[in-house]
Amino acid sequence: MRLLTWNCQGIGGDLTVDNLLEQNRLHTPDIVVLLETKNKSSRYGYLKKRLELEYMHAVEPRSIGGGLCVFWRDASQVTLVKSEDFVIEVKIWDEHKMCHWYLFAIYASTDEKKRWDQWGYLSRRLGNNRGKSLLIGDFNDILCNDEKEGGNYRPTSSMRDFREFVAQNELMDLGFVGYPFTWRNNQEAKPIQQRLDMGLATMEWQDLYPENTIRHVVLEGSDHALLFLSTEKVKAWKGRKFSYDARWSTTEECRQLVVEEWRDKHGGSHAFRFCEKLKALRHRLKDWYRGRGRNSKKVIEQLKEEIRTAYMSTEFASEVVKMKERELRAAHRNEEAYWRVKSRAQWLKEGDKNSKFFHAQTLKRRRFNQIKGLEDVNGVWQEDEAAISSIATSYFEVLFKSSSPG
Repeated sequence: MRLLTWNCQGIGGDLTVDNLLEQNRLHTPDIVVLLETKNKSSRYGYLKKRLELEYMHAVEPRSIGGGLCVFWRDASQVTLVKSEDFVIEVKIWDEHKMCHWYLFAIYASTDEKKRWDQWGYLSRRLGNNRGKSLLIGDFNDILCNDEKEGGNYRPTSSMRDFREFVAQNELMDLGFVGYPFTWRNNQEAKPIQQRLDMGLATMEWQDLYPENTIRHVVLEGSDHALLFLSTEKVKAWKGRKFSYDARWSTTEECRQLVVEEWRDKHGGSHAFRFCEKLKALRHRLKDWYRGRGRNSKKVIEQLKEEIRTAYMSTEFASEVVKMKERELRAAHRNEEAYWRVKSRAQWLKEGDKNSKFFHAQTLKRRRFNQIKGLEDVNGVWQEDEAAISSIATSYFEVLFKSSSPG
């Protein structure tokens, strides 16, 4: 099971839709959850087709804010149970595990009193025989000050309601991979970052999917990071499959290369010669492609990296970011032909309370003992195994060479 959850802060902007479609292509999710849609569902119903998902259920926004929506692929897999103005509850059938579990897509209120009422509602729903349950979304609160950077220190009393909700329902924080915060206020004078978006699960759900991971995906043009949840261990992609780009046919270089390579240079049967020509042509195109470069794509990736770096910087420059976002919109428009080809690519698919408490702590310790990424000396988050190894080696070399380590 793969699930995308994102507080998109309104559907309709160019970058919002581009980001969503790109993440959908990369992860091919079974379920997509959008929070704070701000628009009537009639304004974004077309996304169902573009996401290649068959069904959707939306909670319409009140006035100019709010709203949430769940898209899903298979009617036999997902059943709508109940929805309110801040939550959509669905029942999910896992044919591999041969069991049901419950998903709560949550967009909690920014108002503390309303959130307290919402925690009470969720507690009652979880108490109605909802053993295997996952709660994911924007909770608009934090569990501790480690989940916050910048601004005033929050007293423990201000987090008590959320903490009690998590504790009383014996929910487990599923943790994350990637940048530690999911929201920032985008203010230069007083920058604040917090981990408002997260996944919480019951012990029964965690036992069902012990290899689950949640990845924070920082997106350009958005105050909120997207959450990508996989119930199975995500395998690192070790190679790239050759994929023909329709834009190449418009270049004279490519046409000449095809003509040259298609000349009869091979012996054997017709079928054998045909296969050999295709193989040779593929290698020639790949070499030509590397040398020529995919300029617009490189521009997009470079702009994304610059915007991400700006988002994660303590010295936030809003005018610079706005300019980069405008450039990114223009670059995306130049890539429309590429995205159309990529959107059709199929290769991307794919006991008692005490004992329960200690079991939860053990599982939580196992999850947090895994090193899934490290920050290098430049403050950049690295997840590649070679980079992690290099950072750790360098750190301990410096540590043990020092006359006064620590």
